[in-house]
Amino acid sequence: MMKARQYNRRILDGETVATFIPFRKSNGIDRNQLKYFGSGLSGIEKNDALNQLNGLLDTFTDAKEYGSILNVEPCDWALLRRFVGTSENEGQIELGSLGLEETKERLKLLIDIGQVMAQKYDV
Repeated sequence: MMKARQYNRRILDGETVATFIPFRKSNGIDRNQLKYFGSGLSGIEKNDALNQLNGLLDTFTDAKEYGSILNVEPCDWALLRRFVGTSENEGQIELGSLGLEETKERLKLLIDIGQVMAQKYDV
């Protein structure tokens, strides 16, 4: 930020918003709960989202140890957000669906981090 201030004196005045997101690891996310998500999607979209999300979870395993050297592959971020945003938690409550809201919030945060880290810059 100090180097940026050298070139633009108003960088700290709120003109530019910096994105600081702490790394999160995906070790504690229950992958069995992924079957409850994606209720509004077609079968093909649901399979695609599951494959992408499993790849993202694999990438962020022990992410706090690796940090910025992680190589995050680009995904269909809008599809992943729709997948996580809708869940099939209606009717009778099952034992496997306990903690579904916490899993949903952790997945949303992981998708946000993945989207930021997948961006490529020339400089």
